[in-house]
Amino acid sequence: MMRIKILSSILFLAVAVIISLSLVQAQESAPPAYESEPWVKLGGPPGGIGYDIRMRPDNPDIMFVTDVAAGVHKSVDGGKTWFQANAGIPADATGGVTIFCLTIDPHNYDTIWAGTYLSGHLYRSTDNGATWEARESGITHEGRSWRGITVDPNDPDVVYIAGEVSSWMFDGEGGQTLGEVYKSTDAGVTWNLIWTGDNLARYVWVDPRNSDRLYVSTGIFDRDPANSDKDAGVWGGVGILRSDDGGNSWEVLDERNGLDGIIVPSLFMHPENPDTLIAAATGPFGGPFLETSGVYVTYDGGETWKQILQNLKGGMEAVEIAESNPNVWYAAGNVEETGAVIWRSDNTGASWQQYPIRTEHRVAGFPIDLQVDPRDPYRIFDNNYGGGNFLSENGGETWVDASRGYTGVSILGIGVAPWDSNVVFASDFRSNDGGDTWINSGGDGAAIVFAPSEEGDDSPHIVAAGWETMMHSHDRCESWEFTMMLDIGVEVEAGRIPEGATPMRAFAFAPSDPQVVYAGFANQGCFGDVPWNCPIPSPRFSRSTDGGYSWEPVEGTPFEGYGILALDVHPQNPQRIYAATAVGLYLSEDGGDNWRHLDALREATRPLPRGHEPSPGETFIIYDVLIDPFEPQVIYAATLEYAVWRSTDGGESWEQTAAGMDPNQQMFALLADPNQPGVIYASTSLSGVFVTIDGADTWRKLGGGLDFFNMKDMALSEDGSVLYVGTGGRGVYRLGTPVP
Repeated sequence: MMRIKILSSILFLAVAVIISLSLVQAQESAPPAYESEPWVKLGGPPGGIGYDIRMRPDNPDIMFVTDVAAGVHKSVDGGKTWFQANAGIPADATGGVTIFCLTIDPHNYDTIWAGTYLSGHLYRSTDNGATWEARESGITHEGRSWRGITVDPNDPDVVYIAGEVSSWMFDGEGGQTLGEVYKSTDAGVTWNLIWTGDNLARYVWVDPRNSDRLYVSTGIFDRDPANSDKDAGVWGGVGILRSDDGGNSWEVLDERNGLDGIIVPSLFMHPENPDTLIAAATGPFGGPFLETSGVYVTYDGGETWKQILQNLKGGMEAVEIAESNPNVWYAAGNVEETGAVIWRSDNTGASWQQYPIRTEHRVAGFPIDLQVDPRDPYRIFDNNYGGGNFLSENGGETWVDASRGYTGVSILGIGVAPWDSNVVFASDFRSNDGGDTWINSGGDGAAIVFAPSEEGDDSPHIVAAGWETMMHSHDRCESWEFTMMLDIGVEVEAGRIPEGATPMRAFAFAPSDPQVVYAGFANQGCFGDVPWNCPIPSPRFSRSTDGGYSWEPVEGTPFEGYGILALDVHPQNPQRIYAATAVGLYLSEDGGDNWRHLDALREATRPLPRGHEPSPGETFIIYDVLIDPFEPQVIYAATLEYAVWRSTDGGESWEQTAAGMDPNQQMFALLADPNQPGVIYASTSLSGVFVTIDGADTWRKLGGGLDFFNMKDMALSEDGSVLYVGTGGRGVYRLGTPVP
């Protein structure tokens, strides 16, 4: 018996050694990422700007959600997994599809309507979302965002669309909106405008007993009505509209009817008694929390309203009544201290229970739409501005993630763990399985940075840098330490964005001295698609000599007041820094005390034709700067309009190196493979990702499997075999297969 045990142990050890050697050999032989096409679309992190969520009434496992960047997503398994369903809806130049609202025709469940964000287009599907066609004759498109679509329950040919007119279409201030409602009597072949007003229109309800009676809710939490005067502290609104002649004339229901909250993001009609409606009211965007925020009810068709639930520390964004048990009512909003919250009443609003909307690993954003399963009054979905979909099967008491495959999130920063190519960070999410599933990382991740490893260090220093805040981890993100705001030293609570804060765009450890760290800031507009002007409060360059735990703001930089989009530090000299800014490329040789503008790069681009009409005072934007890790005198720069430039003398002279790509395109980021000389990846706004293996002499596009092209930050695994790229509205894509 002892011999058998010994032989078994030897056999076990032999197998273990063989497996270990096989894994090591697999890691050593893993091909570089650029040889591993096609791209894998990860369908995460969850979220984006979600909006509507709908269930097919005869089969609630068939579901749809909409997203402002990713369009329509469909599920056929009750929200467990999602896939895009945008065939026939034109994408923009980046591959993005901007859908806000969606509804299912109550007469024919295969007929679905969808409306776009900003472009004002309307589409109809007659095959359950498989294909779409435009249905929009008579609609004014420019600057319109459709917020709601309703089919008359008594006539499938009568359809209403409600929407928003953006501020630039009239003489309003930024963020203020007008609203419109259109009506079609021929199933969308032609449309007529039946209402315009001082706030956006969201939901349209038709009384099933009398199609001439209509209700329209107006307003939403992140838009100010056009009749607001913010300077005078006057917050406008419209309230709820009612018509008794099919939309030919309208009556405003507001404070005079007891509806004190006149910004009304959500409205729901009782499924058995259409004279009973509940409404969500919220405070003004950027204004104070109001006592009027909460849930209101009318029992007489809108003639009188009363508040039945108050939210003093936030807004109310969505309401819903369970069709299978109309005694069960829901409301969702945000509370200042806890974030997303749902309230449930089991007795038609007489009393309420409050529950946070979060899972063990994820928090929700702003609840924007609710959908109760028609089979079960306690099975409810919540769709969010940020955070994706959540599902509760016990009336909101607990939640699970229901976003797998659905993402429209824009990635601000991305990083892959040096200890495991499966562990990837994107914005404030983390995946431990190569992007298959995602959880909140715990850090404030506008940028994820790994400090240069020191010999014998098995606990890497990880920094999640966000909105003038920092999170540090030394235990592979099991826990985080929160530090102060960077350049003014004011302590704030972890997880909170300080008022007036600017996102950290640029962050770099000195490779030769991990205690030396530099940081730069930029407004969102600095790295958007048309970033002509992006002034910011100054100073916005800071440095640390203790690994990022304390910071010194540096005053008087020549780019003060403009965005710093990237920083790179010389591999042997921690005082030599290159800064890519909204006003050109700069070099400091004394740790940031003094800077010199590298005029040669600006002069090299002057003879080139511009791709647009320059605006007054237009800046010269450099998106990224990269020091070659093998030849530090070789510098690469990514520009707004002229692709990639190379200097072989530390920045004193430049040449364009764009062979194989459009030399006039917008280049966002550059990333070198530290294992292979001459291998550099470049992300673009309209063409995806390129690679060079000869130090930028020639480039080729890595295009296989890529259906979206607005690429932002990139991250490469330690061995160079896996490339992750974050997008401007479609989450993360991966090139290469992580080794377990």
